[in-house]
Amino acid sequence: MKSAFIFALFTFICIQATYSQKEANSNDSTKVIWNNSTAKTLAPSRIEYGIFSPLSIGLKHNMELSVLPLTFFVMPNAQLKKNWTKDNESQWQLATEHGFTMPTLLMSLMATEGTIALYPPNEKAPPVFTIKNSIIGSYFYLEDHAVTFKAGFEFNLLGGQYGNFPEVELLYIYPRTASYSNPFTLDVSVGLAGNFTQKMGYDGALTLFYIPNSTNTMVFEFNPKLYYTFSNKLRMAAGVNLTAGNVPHEKQAFRALPFADLQWTMFQNRSEKRHSKQE
Repeated sequence: MKSAFIFALFTFICIQATYSQKEANSNDSTKVIWNNSTAKTLAPSRIEYGIFSPLSIGLKHNMELSVLPLTFFVMPNAQLKKNWTKDNESQWQLATEHGFTMPTLLMSLMATEGTIALYPPNEKAPPVFTIKNSIIGSYFYLEDHAVTFKAGFEFNLLGGQYGNFPEVELLYIYPRTASYSNPFTLDVSVGLAGNFTQKMGYDGALTLFYIPNSTNTMVFEFNPKLYYTFSNKLRMAAGVNLTAGNVPHEKQAFRALPFADLQWTMFQNRSEKRHSKQE
């Protein structure tokens, strides 16, 4: 109920701000170039990264490659996003995402007791290799404002080998690691993203995770974020992750996890360089 109320309030604020800024934004020649949760991909040659954010690289043919550099050497991972819409300016955008993770080393390093434990102490984590595929559909009801629907399916290629696989107890991490020990996991979400002004932006989604275990566990998450853009090369993000659900180790669990991040870009494509010179 709390997540639903916050999501409704967030939606109302976004819609009100959108229409109040519509006239101002229509006269703004600056395009949205930063990455967000919509079906669109980064421009070719554009590279974005942050302290806690994925390293994202814009590729040719409407593709985007992302990795998590903070954990890459202890949890190899990669994700490829492909936009299938022929017209980049179309109101309707469709994309798919395909990725993998190999968290075995990270789980072994965090085999301890306590809140941060990912695996029981004094045990060696078995090999885990997960595959996740998602489909993303976005509708841009205004030029820089979109509602996005996303559905994902994740499974562990080696999951059939293990029995009595321990479950991660951290509420935020549990639905993201449940595929290690279950046949698969599903997630569906609806979100909003866009710009209030040239400098201020927003992004947020309400997500349902489904884990097909003996109790058919469901976990809800809402992650509203605000962005402040200093330039085409630097922006700041702040928000909160609200997570709730009946997980195996706790009933009616609820957690609020605030976060902040600084994001920047290394390279710009030619059109962005021309725009920067004009400014």
